Amino acid sequence: MKPSSSFLSLALLLVAVPSYGQTVTPTGNGPFSTLANGLSMAPNSGRDQLRIKRVGTQPFYPRQLRVPGQLVAMAQADYSLNSMFGVWSSAVELDGISTGNDLMTLDAAGRLDLGNRWGALLYSITNESPLGDPANPITGQVDPGAHVLSHVVQTSTGIWPGLLGVTQLAQTPQDMGLHFGPVARPELDGMDFAIPLLAMNLGATNGVLFVNPNEFYFSVTRDSANALASHSAGNYFGTQVASGAGIYKISYVPTGLGRYAWSAPVVFASPADLGLDAQADEVDAIAVNGPMGTAIFSTELGLPHGVNQLQSFQVAAGGATTVTTLVNANGGGVSGEAKLTDEDDIDALCGIDPEGAQYSRWVGTPISFSAASPPANKGLSLSVARTSDVPGSRVEPITELVLDVSGWADLAPMDGVVEFFYASSGGPWQGLGSTPRLATDDKASLRYYVPPTTFGRTITITAHFIPTGGVPRAWSWESIIEL
Repeated sequence: MKPSSSFLSLALLLVAVPSYGQTVTPTGNGPFSTLANGLSMAPNSGRDQLRIKRVGTQPFYPRQLRVPGQLVAMAQADYSLNSMFGVWSSAVELDGISTGNDLMTLDAAGRLDLGNRWGALLYSITNESPLGDPANPITGQVDPGAHVLSHVVQTSTGIWPGLLGVTQLAQTPQDMGLHFGPVARPELDGMDFAIPLLAMNLGATNGVLFVNPNEFYFSVTRDSANALASHSAGNYFGTQVASGAGIYKISYVPTGLGRYAWSAPVVFASPADLGLDAQADEVDAIAVNGPMGTAIFSTELGLPHGVNQLQSFQVAAGGATTVTTLVNANGGGVSGEAKLTDEDDIDALCGIDPEGAQYSRWVGTPISFSAASPPANKGLSLSVARTSDVPGSRVEPITELVLDVSGWADLAPMDGVVEFFYASSGGPWQGLGSTPRLATDDKASLRYYVPPTTFGRTITITAHFIPTGGVPRAWSWESIIEL
């Protein structure tokens, strides 16, 4: 049975593109602002449930994840907590979450090894983090824990070089609808971009980025670990260690007669593997590469392994585990490059390491600025994502492009119009649509219906802002998406 509404998220399947050498500093929310997101809220937001932030700006509080029309006999995993944890679900307080699709590759020393690809880390911090680096985009924000930041890894290739090493405020509480929620100070404590695509579209990722459609990795709080171990239904962890300092895995497996269910938990990384104390410590953010058996993780601030909030974990061929501070292939510390100080506490994490040989079907790849654009005012951020809806009895989905432009480049905020353009299969630029933008608007958005067979296999999209009066203009980068 097809879901009635499906929010297609993210599959960054990219090819290497030439380096154009621009040194423009981008402004705005960056290439990830439109993406859907699977969210877990902190304990102060009520009973834990995985929730969905849809593609584009969400005008309501993220809804509890339910799979419309989900059948027990379907092989597609159901990521609702009731399905994953059954009678234990009321005792679950998730701390870190991952579908195992955080495909950030590590070398033997635990360093990020992106090869000829580009990668980004998206993260959120606690409301109590002091944000001592004035260059962090959320320094001074009222509720820092309700924001998602993106950081493009410095050693990336295959993306517009002006984004390398840049940290941006990707999604605000208003973007995610968190300000409609039940508490005055909302706070994220987990996120995973694969969940919306996998859960709402019956696994139809159409690409190699989401290669783990039937796994879920998680950590829980110390209190939740104790409650799960002493539950009236029995110890959820069985004979395994029950700890907030471990990472666990469950799998969606066949149970006979064409039915599927989530397995009992197994330990992916024990507290000892991570160099942590099983009783005193807590893992509060994870990004797991399931196929490689590696992870990037974060802990409560100031735990014994060190204060750095980004650690890498992997298992050597002989079975020995390695935990080290996360650095780039060139030795640069990722935490500092992401504008974090030693006092900032990451509590939600998601990694994106795109593959080569294919452009994305679900999100645009920033590659360059148009050669036809003027030399100045090249700094607007453009985010391009695709969403699909299957209403009623329609056989073919209705597909839309969701386009966001944010930032002002070198211009002062002012009233005007944002115009979007596309070029298909190397053809000339053509108009895609326009939308007004006021000086008080953080961004301008456009939803464009994509008729079947209108475009070629890939299209390139760009945008410019035209102030009232006509000049000057500000330009965004070019972004390629596959249709």
